[in-house]
Amino acid sequence: NNSGGGDYQRVFTIGIFASAGNFQFERGGSDRVVVHINNSFVVYSTTNTSGNWYNFTVTRTSGVVNVYNNAVNIGSSTQSGTINNTDNIQIGRDSTYAVYFNGKIPVIHLYNRSLSSQEVLQNYNALKSRFGLS
Repeated sequence: NNSGGGDYQRVFTIGIFASAGNFQFERGGSDRVVVHINNSFVVYSTTNTSGNWYNFTVTRTSGVVNVYNNAVNIGSSTQSGTINNTDNIQIGRDSTYAVYFNGKIPVIHLYNRSLSSQEVLQNYNALKSRFGLS
């Protein structure tokens, strides 16, 4: 649930910010999301209305990152490197500054493989009525 605000807020983190092997997904105000992998980041533009629910999905196959908002691909980029999935996993918290996400995060799914766009759509369809998404 997007509660507004202009600051970047971490939604999900593996590892420590700006360290090798890290992965982070964060919200930047109501018009962008950011994916960090191994000290590089890409900003994706999106339009979100405060108080509404959104279903974001990030996939990565052979270094190609795709970001989906409500099962619609909002952008892709190449971000290489290994994500060290044995480091700290944090939901709704910035591991560096102990700042908490200002909103609600009801569902997070982690997979040990990348989802296809069809699987992203399938997951979205399975959850959309629960949150009033169309």
